[in-house]
Amino acid sequence: MNRSILSENEENEIKWTLHNTVENEIEEDVLEIEKNEESSDGNVYVIYCKNNKYIAKVYEDKKHAKSMIDLHKKLFQLNINVPNIVYTNYPSENEDKCMVIYSFICGEQITNTLQDGKVEENLIAEIAKRIRKMHDLTCGENEFNLPELPFDACNIRKTLVHFDLTKDNIFLDENNDITIIDFDDAKYGSAIYDVSILISTFFFSKKRGVDMNGMKRFIDIYYGEDDELKEAEVPLIKECAIQWIKYLLDENKISNSLVDSFNEKIKLINENL
Repeated sequence: MNRSILSENEENEIKWTLHNTVENEIEEDVLEIEKNEESSDGNVYVIYCKNNKYIAKVYEDKKHAKSMIDLHKKLFQLNINVPNIVYTNYPSENEDKCMVIYSFICGEQITNTLQDGKVEENLIAEIAKRIRKMHDLTCGENEFNLPELPFDACNIRKTLVHFDLTKDNIFLDENNDITIIDFDDAKYGSAIYDVSILISTFFFSKKRGVDMNGMKRFIDIYYGEDDELKEAEVPLIKECAIQWIKYLLDENKISNSLVDSFNEKIKLINENL
């Protein structure tokens, strides 16, 4: 993946701006600002304050920044658990960066909560309900001005598509409440792609093999009693999942260390779906 390479002066300038913004606009005493080195785009910072923590993202694409702001505000209003925006600046024409400060999600990535690599059945059910709710409430027009899916063989149920539903992007707090994070890859297109992406990342693994029971559990809860939609979309999961993986591989969207794992996913999906 591409990373934003900043000079030391640019880093210091961003941190100085974030420090002043939090202290003046949010009225919190800043203790430390740390760059999140796990961010693939290199634009994420953790702000440690006396009483709270925040996540800041610095966007160079103003149109994308506005889409993310509008999307998070709408989802938050719809009671879908996402990070809340606590501050944003719309840069002037002479400025090239937009800064968005989000609430910090207390909890753990689902990846870090697993005992045997598999997601527990009750948790699968809750995730399925949340994803279905998000799709149902955003179905219709592209109100967030998101880019269209780079492929779409389905053309059913156009919605917000998270497009990166991995275990790392779903958080679980101490009350077992689920929060979805990192919509920066979000697209507008057929909701079946989110279903297929989640299935390929949750239930097909080079290391752990295939969890057919977990996949069936997710599908049954996601579609519920909507038999007509289930009948129309489930046969497309295999094609959509492979399309997404091949897109990541062709566009170099994943690190070299994961290429073998994703090629193995394709093999497992072809053999089991």
